[in-house]
Amino acid sequence: MNKSMIGLLTAILAVSSLMSCKNSSQEQPVKKVVIYGTISNYEQDTLFMDDYTSNYKYLEANTHKIPLNKNNEFSYTFTLEEPRYFKISRTYLYLSPGDSLEMKLDTGSRADAIFKGQGADANNYLRSLPYPKGGSFFGELRDRDLKLKSKEEMVGTFKPILDEKLTQVQELTNVSNTFKELETARLYLEYANTLESSGYLYYSDYYQKKITEDEMNAKIADAETYLTPYIVETYKKIDYNNVDYLQFEVFQGSIFTLNNDEYITKNNLTPLNNELKDYIRASNLKYAFTRQGYTKEFLDYYNEEIVKIKEKKYIGSLTKELDKYKLLKPGSPAPQITFTNLKGEEIPLSTFHGKVVVIDLWATWCGPCMVEKPYYEALVEKYKDNDNIVLLAVSIDTHKVWTNYFTKEKEKGIQLHINRSDLAAYQIYSIPRFFVIDKDQNIVDVYAPLPSTGKLEEMFKEIL
Repeated sequence: MNKSMIGLLTAILAVSSLMSCKNSSQEQPVKKVVIYGTISNYEQDTLFMDDYTSNYKYLEANTHKIPLNKNNEFSYTFTLEEPRYFKISRTYLYLSPGDSLEMKLDTGSRADAIFKGQGADANNYLRSLPYPKGGSFFGELRDRDLKLKSKEEMVGTFKPILDEKLTQVQELTNVSNTFKELETARLYLEYANTLESSGYLYYSDYYQKKITEDEMNAKIADAETYLTPYIVETYKKIDYNNVDYLQFEVFQGSIFTLNNDEYITKNNLTPLNNELKDYIRASNLKYAFTRQGYTKEFLDYYNEEIVKIKEKKYIGSLTKELDKYKLLKPGSPAPQITFTNLKGEEIPLSTFHGKVVVIDLWATWCGPCMVEKPYYEALVEKYKDNDNIVLLAVSIDTHKVWTNYFTKEKEKGIQLHINRSDLAAYQIYSIPRFFVIDKDQNIVDVYAPLPSTGKLEEMFKEIL
């Protein structure tokens, strides 16, 4: 073969190789998601987007922190391997690799959100999702000006709403079949949750003292007996052993109902599979983390339950959680944080070195916090002249809400503010939370008892 022929073949092979690489590159799916837009009625400089699929399905906390400019505008790009559900404030999102989505969000209502671009149809649909903790379809009564007086009316009232919503899902365009299948299952779960929420029929009469608590409970039990066949019929319409449903808030309640062996046998339902049973054990352990922290009692419970879990993904998730909570065990150095006072001055936790520090973590929107407030303020008053201790009231409200609160309310003790995002090391999942930190800035307990029990005072008195 002469040199010119060899040269020609080499060139052809090179071009062929380049074309092959190009085609291979073109076939790779785009795994980036771009979201941009604005958010109204929001007063922080960072937007928090919770990965619901990660948080619920995989039990791994994952929150995207999205910077906002002074006009509450944002633009954010991230990698996504699979379609997932997310949540920003009250707004649910369904994002898929390749989406490029313009958003106009409002923290006051997800129904007012507007989406445009690739992925818009699925997200515009999600604006109409009911609130599971509010009894799901019960919110439709108000929106549709419907009245409901008895358990017998529940099926006749809510079943047409379910059918209407099922049709709406099937008529969606520019969404995947997977999305339709998931949202269809969600609607059945919401409907079952609605029928399981018959107590809403009687709460008003109870609070208005028209019926006693015993009478209310008897009515609820009677309604449950009547509605159970309809609930069971609904569960039979879906494969509730599908772990993808774990992404739904409403399914978190359903799996505990379906994990009752007596309920399953009596109603001829399929038992939960082993993966979901493992999920329930893991979920219970994770909840215990958030309530108890790294204590001997918790560790005894953890060691007893972890050996029962076989799914490696849940074991891995719990191991990561345990490592985070180890940092909060009694005797560990308290993670350093910085507060702001009403004058706008920064106050580091280290300012109080040499004193026992007690912290009440609260917010104006937190009902239980406001219940505990008088008890804590009584301790503030009692120990105000004791130089060995300082009691701080630390709000996680928005700064504007916090400062406005004290234009109407009198300051009692030391009032400070902190953004919730700055408390990440303390694993804050709910409030009220009370901290006790010793004079050397070591943790005594960051899951300290409520002041109303009297045990909080007992705890800090031991180290004064």
